[in-house]
Parts: sequence; structure tokens; C-alpha cells
Amino acid sequence: MVVMEDRRVYGNTYQRGFKEAQENIIIMGDADFTYPFEMTPKFMKEILKGYDFEIEDRLNGMMEADAMPALHRYIGTPPLLKCLTSYPKTRNTHCGMRAITREALQRLNLKRLGWEFTTEKNLRIKQIPIPHRK
Repeated sequence: MVVMEDRRVYGNTYQRGFKEAQENIIIMGDADFTYPFEMTPKFMKEILKGYDFEIEDRLNGMMEADAMPALHRYIGTPPLLKCLTSYPKTRNTHCGMRAITREALQRLNLKRLGWEFTTEKNLRIKQIPIPHRK
């Protein structure tokens, strides 16, 4: 199902998707074809093992050439992630593909329209390397 959200801002889109989602596991990803939605079964398996939240890792050596501007790849994204990443085993908290259980989402009780759920510390988190495409 595709649902359109007219209000701009990153969080409005997620909040609308969360409201419309009907299943117990929610997979989210940027809809620009840079992320491998064909890997959804693998994401589902990991969540079903007992994780609350899954953050994919696009900074793992599988990124296609020119998939991310050099400014983001070498200057912007890594320092930002180093400052914001609070998970001991997570490198890339702001990857555009994630999975979360409905129960974990309800516990987060998200109100703001930004990335606050990407730095949540009280979830059982798994990170999976994925390709990132141009």
C-alpha cells in the first residue's frame, strides 16, 4: 500500500505511515530506490528473533560508486554519526532503511517530527549491512 502525506517534514511522513500500517512489524525505507527492499525477508527474520528495532548499515563497503555525495560520505555523515550514535554496536543510526515492531514503536511514544527514534537507547537493536545504490 502507498499512502501520500501532504505535510512536508521528515517526521510527518513517518507518523502517517505508522498510523496507516496494519502489521506488527513495520519496515520503512526511502522510496528513491537506493535501498534494497528485496531484502525485506531478511529484515523480518531478524526482528522475529526478538529485536525491537533494526537499523540497516549502508556504510559497510557495499555502497555503489557515487551513491552518496563525497561531502556526506567523508565529511558530513561520519562525524555526525560519531556524535549521535549511542549504541555500542551500531555505526549508522541514520540509514534510510529500518524495521521496528509495533510494540516498540508504541513504547517510544514519538511526538516530534525528526529523527528522535534513531537515537533511542531502550530498544533491543540489530544492525544489518545492506547495499546502498546510486
